Amino acid sequence: MPTQRTIALAAGEASQTQGVVHVNRLLSQMNSRLYRQGRTYDVQFQMPQPNNDVDVQINFYTLPNTWFTHGAIKHAFSSWRATLQDELLATGGKHAKWLDFSIKPDADGSPNSNIFYPNLWDGNTHQSVSTGYEQGYSEVTDSDGDLMNFMTGGAEDKSGAGTYNIMLEYARHLMSRRADSSAESGPQGYEGIQLGLDELDHILEDGDVPPWDEDFGMWHGDADADADTRLVWQDTLYVGVGSDSDDTVKRSSGARLVTRTFAAPLGLVFVQASSAFTQSSNSEIAMVAKAGSYKGVSAAPMLHHNLVGSTAKSLR
Repeated sequence: MPTQRTIALAAGEASQTQGVVHVNRLLSQMNSRLYRQGRTYDVQFQMPQPNNDVDVQINFYTLPNTWFTHGAIKHAFSSWRATLQDELLATGGKHAKWLDFSIKPDADGSPNSNIFYPNLWDGNTHQSVSTGYEQGYSEVTDSDGDLMNFMTGGAEDKSGAGTYNIMLEYARHLMSRRADSSAESGPQGYEGIQLGLDELDHILEDGDVPPWDEDFGMWHGDADADADTRLVWQDTLYVGVGSDSDDTVKRSSGARLVTRTFAAPLGLVFVQASSAFTQSSNSEIAMVAKAGSYKGVSAAPMLHHNLVGSTAKSLR
């Protein structure tokens, strides 16, 4: 089936230096079919109409493509699915045709309200297509009766209708399963070899701390250490001959107009530029989704959308 994989983009808000690309939403809008968020999309970005008279640098970031990110997404989906069982029972398993589990993008300093939309040409003028996709995110009801969204980062708000940080909630889930260990109650190592207490302590205690900082990036050592999303840099586009006030552009000459292809968990790409996006008729960036087997694009599943148990047919 033919698939529109190259999409020129326009910023949803002017005077912003940051924003978010929803790969699945853009593909859904352009191809008139549902592309689910719960996948890792392979994408590339281009600067199609560079202004060679203006220094500019555009950085692209994603969520880390790690077991923790995948685990947090699956844990959030399982929690959301559990809240639907009574409704599914009442409807005989029926649900809206395009129901999808959708997580709100949020990172420190990256406004999720500035969403990039398709920028199309009608033969006379450019048109930014900001409609045609339901903008809501998945909701659950907490014990107080308040509606709560899921988000990728940021401070949680549980005082009323608010948000769950999926990373923090998964960290708490992992910590609640962690068992205490002690040298005195632990199993013996090296059967048949006489060990002193010092050696036994080494066997059970050396290596009980992971070889990374648990408070860095994914918070599973301290679930309240930091609520900001830790994003990973993927690539940079630039045009310029000088440097701007904060030294983000330091190119002697030339340009880089095409990124490498990279993996974007949840199809979320966070964009940060050295100068504000103009929201003009000229597209400042364009997205290219890699060709693949998922409705024409490359997008490995992060979870299976079974809503009523393992025997149900997965949603596509």
